[in-house]
Amino acid sequence: MYIPPVCQTYEYPQIQDSHMMKVVEKYKPELDETYTYRERSFAWKHKHFWLNVFLNTIVLPVVKIRYAVRVEGRDILRKNKALLKKGFVTVSNHVIEWDFLALLWVFYPRKAYFPIWSRNMETPMAPLFKTIGAIPVPTSVRGGRKFISAMDSVLEEGGWLHVFAEGSMWYFYPAVRDFHKGAAVFACKHNVPLIPLAISYRAPRGIYKLFKKYPNLTVHIGEPLFAPSKDNGKGEERSKKDIEIDLITRARQSVMKMMGIKDEEENKAIMKSLGFDNF
Repeated sequence: MYIPPVCQTYEYPQIQDSHMMKVVEKYKPELDETYTYRERSFAWKHKHFWLNVFLNTIVLPVVKIRYAVRVEGRDILRKNKALLKKGFVTVSNHVIEWDFLALLWVFYPRKAYFPIWSRNMETPMAPLFKTIGAIPVPTSVRGGRKFISAMDSVLEEGGWLHVFAEGSMWYFYPAVRDFHKGAAVFACKHNVPLIPLAISYRAPRGIYKLFKKYPNLTVHIGEPLFAPSKDNGKGEERSKKDIEIDLITRARQSVMKMMGIKDEEENKAIMKSLGFDNF
């Protein structure tokens, strides 16, 4: 696997889901039970349509060119085309602000909904995030029910729900951090596949080598994963929590493998080399 030299220039947090992005505040939304977590209005649909036209014709090609994005595993999507029409969840590592756009390009013309850090809805980009399909994580317990309902509705309609399971973005991080189990919770609840995606790096070559400080990206598509049976093979019934943890653990292991990391020990060694000792 390729570890970008630029990694050495960052100071990564010691808590695995801490955020590196700096927030410039502009809005103060109340993410409680009164907030509309998933827009359905005509005005929103109009903006959503034209934003997607702009993304598909201008932004996504720029992302592809800027990061020389390659895709491995498109055949997996083709052979599971019928299955994905019923709705699916994807998970991936989160390594740049633009990686979501790279994933949109991979799954074009599908449109994704995704949970987003609440503080992103305080930034000047908040209206854009909402128009793309962001569902902000609530800041109050009372907002949780509406948030869950919004996430459920995506899969009930046969849509695509993407979750950055690490919980935060770390610039060009080459290891895989712990996954929160939320993606597995929704995949199990709706009996839909969970597809692991991995973003790995390549050294800039050719013309890119002349001006690029950052690595090029490869998006890997893994085989769809499903919740295990309730029977653990010993005549005992698994708990709901155990089933969800089993699914998200397999998804994380798949992401590691696609990135070229052979096991957890190697993953920890990479993290330690970049200053993370909080195991």
